Amino acid sequence: MNNKAYEEFVSCFNNTNDVIVSEEVLETRMKEFNTWFSILDEPTRIQIADEVILLITKAKEQIRHKQRTLEEVILVNDSRMKANSFYGKY
Repeated sequence: MNNKAYEEFVSCFNNTNDVIVSEEVLETRMKEFNTWFSILDEPTRIQIADEVILLITKAKEQIRHKQRTLEEVILVNDSRMKANSFYGKY
């Protein structure tokens, strides 16, 4: 079994589950992975699916955490900007 597509897809994530490739590369590798995944036998497909679901879930959590952090930074900066425009800079 040639699992190059699997290895390339998994290599899109680092050890902290961050996506480390561009969106275009990730999309290409997902398509290749899905093609490869569809030809696997059922027991292998279940095993690979469990591994990939865990990886994707962790990556999703990382992305959501970073989004929340970015939203907080934006809100703080927006509040500062509004306060500075209202009260003047100190």
